[in-house]
Amino acid sequence: MPWFLIGYVIHQKYDNNKLKNVSIVYLIMFTLVGAVLSITPIILKTKINFSCIGIIIYSISIFLIAIKYSDKSFNKIIEYIGDKLSLNIYIFHIIIANILSYLVKAIFNFAIENTYYFPIIVLASSLLFSFTIDCIKNIIKHNNLNTIK
Repeated sequence: MPWFLIGYVIHQKYDNNKLKNVSIVYLIMFTLVGAVLSITPIILKTKINFSCIGIIIYSISIFLIAIKYSDKSFNKIIEYIGDKLSLNIYIFHIIIANILSYLVKAIFNFAIENTYYFPIIVLASSLLFSFTIDCIKNIIKHNNLNTIK
């Protein structure tokens, strides 16, 4: 929910022309600073993990770059995922993670959520689930258009 709210606030401020004039140089600079801040505690093994500050700076910068250059398409697959699948991924990824965790624990008696590859499996499963929903929506939409004609 916090990322959704950050996106909403950025969108509101951007529509009010407060963020439209921010230079791409500043955005890239803040992206790099955020990335460095987010990995510094991991590399230096600090006692206090302040990587969330870097992640917030990095994320806001990336959001602004995406809004500023929304007319550009760098990759059709990523554009499709962002445009058509991201909402369902956002909504269902926690449910999918819980179902996968439960199934693996019930079948194999193994806590998969403690592994480094669990987020990758959840992402792939969420993508597949969202893609399936999008295909079903398109089939229903196509069938409805054919019955109207």
